[in-house]
Order: sequence, then structure tokens, then C-alpha cells
Amino acid sequence: MGGPDVLQREANNAVELQVYRDGALVAPTSGKVSLLKPDGTYVFQDAALTITASVASYTILAALLPATLDIGRIYVLRYELEIASQTYTVQRICSVARFPMVLPVSDKDLTDGEYPDLIDQLGDYGTNAQAFLESSKRDVLRELEQQGQWPDIIVSSSDLFEPIRQLALSKIFGFLFNTNDSERSQVLMSLHRERYEKVLKTLTARFDRNDDGLPDDNGREAVSRSIHPGGAPRRYVRRDPRW
Repeated sequence: MGGPDVLQREANNAVELQVYRDGALVAPTSGKVSLLKPDGTYVFQDAALTITASVASYTILAALLPATLDIGRIYVLRYELEIASQTYTVQRICSVARFPMVLPVSDKDLTDGEYPDLIDQLGDYGTNAQAFLESSKRDVLRELEQQGQWPDIIVSSSDLFEPIRQLALSKIFGFLFNTNDSERSQVLMSLHRERYEKVLKTLTARFDRNDDGLPDDNGREAVSRSIHPGGAPRRYVRRDPRW
């Protein structure tokens, strides 16, 4: 569970749950899934999961996520899986968002100008950097979630371009250092990690907190939030005071 699922309102959303034990994917015999609102009521209840290639999945139809459904970050996907004659209940926090955050960085953004031969350096280990980019996006979003920020209300995904790019470069050079023990790779791994931490700390963006799909104003504000124990919570214009 790398991070919360994000469900886009007024769209079909495929969700899945992979179960591993002893390093192997385990196929459930059967299962069902429910989606609960922050107040504990159901959006839908006990929908049958499809088991394909050992993975339990379900497509939430757009009709179940209408425009009238409040956006929010504390919905719950509740899975019930039958495995080896036992029933396991697994809960995952999820968000309902107007627009989910897309990946704003591509291979081209890693190679243009600075490291034109970067993909070639991966050799037999890969022909592209997609896995590093996807992993970096998950890590950045998870870091913001841990700080109490909700990245899905950032209006432009391009605002997260640089931290994702820097983290992906650090991961790639970390991989190259582990495989070839190159001092150059180690130096570049550390360099881009430092750049990532600096960029994330100073990152600013425009937010849509009133759910109209547009920036609330022209001003930018810090994305990373300082957490002060015992401090007063920030107030946002939202239907649910917990956001």
C-alpha cells in the first residue's frame, strides 16, 4: 500500500488490492469491497471483486461518484478477502478528488541537456525510467500526506515537477551506484537527494479549496507544512472541518 487511492469524481475508477506472502502474490478465493464516506455512511457496499491473475479488482462506475459527492481525503475503501478459508478485512484510506495528481515528469525531462545518456547507463536493467518516475511520484505525494498536506487540491501538477524530477535522478544514480560502485554515481545520488529535499522544503503552489477547478487566488503558498505540536489548525473553506 504505497499511498492512498485517489478516486476522480464523475469518472470510472479501477481499484485493486494485491496480497503478498513470503515474496509471492497470493490469490484470494473471492472478495467484496465497500466505499465509506467520512461520516461512516456508504457510497456503495459489498460489491463483488473480480479476481484476475491473482489480483482482486473492481471498477467504481462514474455514476457512484457524482458531482454532488463531497471531495475529501478521509474516505475508506474496505476490502473483505477470502484466502485459504479465512476472511481478512483490509481498510485503505482514499481520497475523492476533482482531478487526481498526474505524473508531470517524463524520461525526456531527465535526459534533456543534463544527462543525455542516462537511459543508456541503465544497460540491461531497463530501457526507460518509468519505474523510477512512478516511485518518485508516490514518495513525494506520501511525504506531503505525512505533513498534513493534500496534494490533490494543487491546481497544476507541474508544480510538483522539480521535486519528482530530482528524486527520480537520485534514485537512478543510487541504483547505478549499487550496481557498479561508481564514485560518480554516489556523488550524483547525494547531489540530487539534497536538491530534492531543498526543493520540497521551499515548494509553492496554487490551490483549489473551494472545489471549482480553478486557483482560489493568484497567490502561491508553501506546499510543505510545518507541524507545530499543540498549535492551532489552519482553517480552509471546506464542507468538512477536519480538512
